[in-house]
Amino acid sequence: METDKTLENSSLDADEKYLIALLASAINGTPAPKPDSQVDLHRVYVMADKHRVANTAAYAVLQLEGLDAAAREAFKKQQFKGIARQTAQELEISIISDALTGSSIQFSFLKGINISRLYPTPDMRFMLDADVLVEPENIEKASDILKKLGYEPADKTDPKDIGFKKPPYMLLELHKQLTYEENAFYSYLEDMRKRFVFADEGGCRLKMTDEDLFVYMTAHAASHYSRGGTGIRAVMDDYLFRKKLFASLEASSIRQKLSDAGLLRFSENLEALGSMWFDDAPGDDFIKVMGAFILKSGVYGTAEFSVLSSLSSKGEGEASKSVYIRERLFPPLKLMKVRYPVLQKLPLLLPLMWAVRILASVFSSGKNREELRRLSDADAGKIDKMADFLKKSGI
Repeated sequence: METDKTLENSSLDADEKYLIALLASAINGTPAPKPDSQVDLHRVYVMADKHRVANTAAYAVLQLEGLDAAAREAFKKQQFKGIARQTAQELEISIISDALTGSSIQFSFLKGINISRLYPTPDMRFMLDADVLVEPENIEKASDILKKLGYEPADKTDPKDIGFKKPPYMLLELHKQLTYEENAFYSYLEDMRKRFVFADEGGCRLKMTDEDLFVYMTAHAASHYSRGGTGIRAVMDDYLFRKKLFASLEASSIRQKLSDAGLLRFSENLEALGSMWFDDAPGDDFIKVMGAFILKSGVYGTAEFSVLSSLSSKGEGEASKSVYIRERLFPPLKLMKVRYPVLQKLPLLLPLMWAVRILASVFSSGKNREELRRLSDADAGKIDKMADFLKKSGI
């Protein structure tokens, strides 16, 4: 992938256009478009699966006859898996809710379970993982409850949450905070906790107001977008939220909250992109570039975009590389405590743990080698171009 071209390209190929058309049909309940002779349905399926929207596109694909049988069957299987996954996740959420309530732990489910209600059927927007927020002082107690429910710690190190898994469908993040401290909107999002309301009278489950949910959803998309890219789902979420809920909310209040969080321009760009993709509205050249970037990114972005995005936030051009390398080799104590709990009690061991981490990286999988290759390929022109792109995007 050539970054220079990706951040300038505003055109989609026939397969990309057809995937967007299928999704527009599925979420708007309109007749499915027939593919023209240039469309490769197998490639459309691969792209849809990369973005975790094959199950959604299936609702349009299965309206059509005479398609490639193998590709049609692949979409059908994803639709079935999406329904099974959504059903299992809803059951697990109910079990977790009862367990946390039984222990008098206040909690809130974030993002997916609250956004899926906006789709024609909830399984169109199954959760990639479930996010549960509790107060920091209840993290250990909530972790013990999850373990008793059959959840195992996931191989995940993160300062804002603890990862758990329960095959086949459940990945769960137990959050102590809503986003990373280094994000510009961290303080604003943490202040949202004061405005949480009870989802059930007399219960322990909390929820955001719809206005705050929209701001949080936008912030989450912006965080992924700025860390290497986000996927089609973020654009669909934004589009459907506006279509289904905005009429009942105070638009000026939402705009002010987005502005206070530093997210207004990014939100406006997402709105324009959603209208262009799913309402066939016109879009300017930069909105088209954003769309091409998102399509190339997949759900969680790419290694190349991730490295360039990180470099672009650490200074200009080549000078950012030394800062990047130093921070990767010698993370601050608060991050190291997450990976090496011994530092919680013995912070003086930090230099030793740095050495352990570096040695472990040398013998680790190809992920670190890929990062080094991307770092080597990142010249001043690419870094500055990414910085300019993110600025125009509203990040």
